[in-house]
Amino acid sequence: MKEIKKKTESVITLFLLMVLAVVTRIWILPAQIPETNAALNTSGTFTPRTFPGLLLVVIAVLCFVGVVSNLVSLIKLRRQYADELSAKKPEKEKKSFGQIVENLIPYIIFAILILYWFLITKIGFLISTLIITTMILALLRCKKWYLYLATWIYSGTLYLIFTKVLYVRLP
Repeated sequence: MKEIKKKTESVITLFLLMVLAVVTRIWILPAQIPETNAALNTSGTFTPRTFPGLLLVVIAVLCFVGVVSNLVSLIKLRRQYADELSAKKPEKEKKSFGQIVENLIPYIIFAILILYWFLITKIGFLISTLIITTMILALLRCKKWYLYLATWIYSGTLYLIFTKVLYVRLP
């Protein structure tokens, strides 16, 4: 029975990720990375949109394959457990507040990532990354202080590499 629930969650998650990749490819990518005049005049050249667009297409295709394969295995599992599903309806157990919050963690992390998207444009890459990584580690109940320190050092190092070595302007 738990296998059916896991497969259903996988199908829903992969489908939502596929929709997000398609929406990003169609609407967000063109708004964020405009075509250059040189890219419009020549055909077959790489543009700033080429790699992110290709990556989004690959993500969408892989999610589609995952949805189909999980649906096939879900159908097989439902046929296998058909007698058990129709024979008895299990009584619902009352869940404690902690269990409810535990089940909501993936959705809370998704909301935090959307918050990160807004924060990065308002307060910049470094500070928003430090805030968001700390929030996610705290939400996952990470008690090892060195993991917090490692994420902060990693974020700072990335910031320095991109801004000082590669001369890439970060938000």
